[in-house]
Amino acid sequence: MAKFLQEYKKQQAKKSSARSVVFDGQKKALFASGRKTAEEISRDGVAYLEELKAQAMITKQQEISYEKYTNGLDQLGEDSNEALAKLVEICPTVKEDLFVRRLQALEAAGEMLKSNPSKREQALELCRRNAHAQVIKSQEKEKLATDASRLIKHYKDLLRG
Repeated sequence: MAKFLQEYKKQQAKKSSARSVVFDGQKKALFASGRKTAEEISRDGVAYLEELKAQAMITKQQEISYEKYTNGLDQLGEDSNEALAKLVEICPTVKEDLFVRRLQALEAAGEMLKSNPSKREQALELCRRNAHAQVIKSQEKEKLATDASRLIKHYKDLLRG
């Protein structure tokens, strides 16, 4: 019986050893595959970063500075300010006269509205009639569009069915 037990233990040990060897082989293969994949990913990442770096350098070389864009604007602003100052020197009354004339025109229009209430009422009534007519026309157009849409759907249903 002791011999049988020893044989049984030897067989179990051989099986364990064989399993362990197979497992170690699979483990080594898995680790090797993982290392290889990691190296490839690392190489690809480095290559991608180098590409981005090159693209950034190209973009930076093509960049135009803010000073180049705004170089002529300062002079243009100064020239327009000088031209405006010369215009005010030539016609100093334009500034004051323009605002006064505008105010007078607005006051005259207000007085006209107050002095002719009947004409204002007539104009208001005409405007109301026109607005009412436009509303009615738009409602009719909307109804026609709805009817046309229903007709189209009906024909589509007939063609399908």
